[in-house]
Amino acid sequence: MITRVQNKDKHHRACPFYYYMKDKIDGGYKQNYLFTKDELIVARQRALKNSEDIPRSGLIGWFKGLF
Repeated sequence: MITRVQNKDKHHRACPFYYYMKDKIDGGYKQNYLFTKDELIVARQRALKNSEDIPRSGLIGWFKGLF
């Protein structure tokens, strides 16, 4: 899940907010991430361009993966 958070003590030209995400990486280590709106736009464009690389989830995705 991605959550919008305020940029506290920001530089006068910095974004007023970020998008926060928490994830677990290999070994179960928790990691925190902050993205700007522009970084999320680039990630979305990449996902649209390379949709075949997005994992299928749920029963329907599993079933479609059989064929």
